[in-house]
Amino acid sequence: MRRAATFVSILVLLACAAPAALAQAAAATPAATPAAGPAKTFGADAAAKLRQALGKQDGCIEVMNLATDEIVRTDAKRCAVRQSPCSTFKIYNALVGLDAGVIENEGTTYRWDGVRRPIESWNRDLTLAEAIRVSSVWWFQRMAREIGPERMKAALGREPYGDDDISGGIDRFWLESSLHISPDEQVAFIAKLYRGKTAFKPSSVAVVKKIIVQPDVAVGELAGKTGGSFSGKTGSGPSAGKPALGWFVGHLASPKGEFVFAVEIEGAEAKGPVARGVAIDALRTLGLLPR
Repeated sequence: MRRAATFVSILVLLACAAPAALAQAAAATPAATPAAGPAKTFGADAAAKLRQALGKQDGCIEVMNLATDEIVRTDAKRCAVRQSPCSTFKIYNALVGLDAGVIENEGTTYRWDGVRRPIESWNRDLTLAEAIRVSSVWWFQRMAREIGPERMKAALGREPYGDDDISGGIDRFWLESSLHISPDEQVAFIAKLYRGKTAFKPSSVAVVKKIIVQPDVAVGELAGKTGGSFSGKTGSGPSAGKPALGWFVGHLASPKGEFVFAVEIEGAEAKGPVARGVAIDALRTLGLLPR
């Protein structure tokens, strides 16, 4: 009986001691430090800064960090509204033409038809690179006709763009007609383009990325890197009983990283060059472009 009592006493002592020992061990082990998440690019006031850059313009600004997928918008609801892409569609149009072999490269030239148009820089023979720089409507209409509805539909089946509606006519559907796309969708498409994730041939993508670079905008020095650039395409929709439309969509490679963006504005004074200015102001306000 004594041995049994002694054995029980030992068990009781061990049971009492174990929690204390475990508590001491736990206290001696440092707590694990939570893994740090990726640094945030956009501060809490980023949307307010974009609204400041937009000023009195009626519209939307959206910017995405390609490295982190962070997005900042002036207004989520407005950035989801589809509008005619106007001449921003020239990016997609050129990709389809290059993929289809309708045009070969940035030097492919279309001869001017002799019809004088209100923009003087259109009234001459133009290469692809020149046509996209001066945003020549006749040049891209001719290419779209050579692509044809079937090949255009097939391209949109492989790589969607907005609502994919080309019912407005093969040389008109992107010009205040049937095709519509939102700023959200513009940003998503441009992000895919610069990540090399579209359905287009890499050679076609390389040509288009080259011809939309805008060297007049300084991006700052890229320490230890090359290839810093500001790229984009304007779009303007003339007023036809409704507010005029202005677009600028593009890409920025700067010391702060890589970003894609879209600006869409409406109103009596809205047009592509104005939207481009808003985009530059917005990127400067966010600290992504030097002032």
